[in-house]
Amino acid sequence: MNIGIFTDTYYPQLSGVLTSIKTLTAQLEAHGHHVYIFTTTDPSLEKGIAEPNVYRFSSVPFVGFKERRISYRGAIQGIIITRKLKLDIVHTQTEFSIGLMGKSVASALKIPAVHTYHTNYEDYTHYVFNGKVFHAGAVALLARGFTHGMTAVIAPSKQTYETLARYKVAPPLEIIPTGVKVDFTSTEDHSTALRESLGFTPETPVALVLGRVAFEKNIEAVLENFKWVLEDMPKARLVVAGNGPALDAIENHAKALEIDDAVTFTGYV
Repeated sequence: MNIGIFTDTYYPQLSGVLTSIKTLTAQLEAHGHHVYIFTTTDPSLEKGIAEPNVYRFSSVPFVGFKERRISYRGAIQGIIITRKLKLDIVHTQTEFSIGLMGKSVASALKIPAVHTYHTNYEDYTHYVFNGKVFHAGAVALLARGFTHGMTAVIAPSKQTYETLARYKVAPPLEIIPTGVKVDFTSTEDHSTALRESLGFTPETPVALVLGRVAFEKNIEAVLENFKWVLEDMPKARLVVAGNGPALDAIENHAKALEIDDAVTFTGYV
């Protein structure tokens, strides 16, 4: 199959959506499919880098989330490109500019369109005009509007499935968890060196929080539960890898729980 993945978020941005797309693309190509990425431009992308099967469209930073991008043109060009590629299916990954382009392409080519709903936007409304414009009711309206006419909608978790059901989205919903790469070659496996750099032995039990350190991630709950873990496994260690607006508060919370000696904050990786 010729598969078009449409996303506002892509390399060099780092996010769970990007990781999901990379994993999905690798597995689809391993099964003999042809995958084409449609995404935004990014000024931090190294100039001259080769990106086979990646098509980028002019973009600007997203309001309230400067590290994310929104395309402002290219819909007609996208349809022209996808006709030449003879796409069999569109898979949108975001609900904004490039996601809307994907919907337009599917409609123009009369091919199926599926959508993966990655983000619970109710947790992020405060980033856009302090939540005064974009609120929970608007999120439900956005979800219903964007998914209208889709062939199917994918929820990566039961929680997301229940949220979309609450929003009363119309297309069929399916739970398909985001894949995790577990098969690494010897050159890809850096776990021993990583443990050494963090001061851990090969036998140290390690728990990991990986991602943006923000209040909506509820890392405080992880710290509170990890304190209970330490009672049974005093040699266990928790690694919080990432940066974000809640970093200072999370570090102070670990100190207040008196577990900061067992928690390592790596910062942005």
